[in-house]
Amino acid sequence: VLEAVSDNVFDYITYHQYPCCLPSAAFAADPTCMQQVDDAATAVVSDGITNNKPMAIWAGETSNCAGGGRVGYSDSFSDIFYYMYQLCVLPLLGVPLAARQAFVGGDYELLSRFNSTAHPSFWVAYLYGQHLAGAATYQVSQSVSSVTTGLRVFGFVDAENAKIAV
Repeated sequence: VLEAVSDNVFDYITYHQYPCCLPSAAFAADPTCMQQVDDAATAVVSDGITNNKPMAIWAGETSNCAGGGRVGYSDSFSDIFYYMYQLCVLPLLGVPLAARQAFVGGDYELLSRFNSTAHPSFWVAYLYGQHLAGAATYQVSQSVSSVTTGLRVFGFVDAENAKIAV
């Protein structure tokens, strides 16, 4: 598609992704599944660069499982590992915005459609927005592969370079 349009037709491009990274006996979120977040973002950003189209790339519709999410996972504490990873890694890969599929509705909603209570991922979004959004994000090196350990580490420095979080 990008090859067929002239320059400056699009200001933004969004992509959708639902890798369904379920917990296993060893990991809160399967590391090889989490790699799909990286791979999709890298492919979309690379396509924009390859076709020399100056536009912002957004993850415009995402959640950990398609089809409305998965009851007991997408709406539970387990989801925060996927969601926080996505919020941290996408800016590093050239995707500055990650929009959750639904604020209310489906089983991947941030607020319960039944009683308006906040699901755990709502609080991830809230805390990220209050303390980390807009901060410089860094991936912290580790000596063992994150695919092997499941451990992902990020560092953040606020705009005034006064506060650091890992």
